[in-house]
Amino acid sequence: DTIDPLRGAVTLMTLHAAKGLEFSVVSIIGVEDGLLPHARSNESDAALEEERRLLFVGMTRAARTLGLSWARVRTVRGMRQASMRSRFFNEIPSAHVTGLASASDDDEAFEEYAGSGIEYDDPSAFDGDGLASQFAPGTMVRHAQFGTGIIESFTPRRGAHAVEVRFKAAGRKTLILEYARLQRVDF
Repeated sequence: DTIDPLRGAVTLMTLHAAKGLEFSVVSIIGVEDGLLPHARSNESDAALEEERRLLFVGMTRAARTLGLSWARVRTVRGMRQASMRSRFFNEIPSAHVTGLASASDDDEAFEEYAGSGIEYDDPSAFDGDGLASQFAPGTMVRHAQFGTGIIESFTPRRGAHAVEVRFKAAGRKTLILEYARLQRVDF
């Protein structure tokens, strides 16, 4: 409310918070299947329609310029995943769209990424940092939230390594080694 209109400002908000407001330029990011529409909205037609309406609310907040974007590859819980442009893009009349990649571009990018494979069967295939031997199955580790546990498996992946750990109190968890901050418990 205290923004000087002559100087301008960038305002970051959710689509829900944008209702009733108007801006000269609006950018909506993350317009991807799984995010918008949210993955849970596939459970019913009403939920999918609510997601469509929510995007429409955001789009109509732009008085002059609207930008919609999506990522072809997104990091989710520490893992790189191929993502697809939202199905809602196909519902926008092409007469109102400039600079949009074709659907086949997305399909090709997904196939190229998904077809390249993320997991490796051979631990030495992507373990230049020696983590496979440092966190081998049978190694006891400590996690700040889950306590102590034993590594049951190590899976090297492009960009991140996954370990499955059986914790005493928390049970079995799959963690991304680079983010989990596991500490080896050496005797």
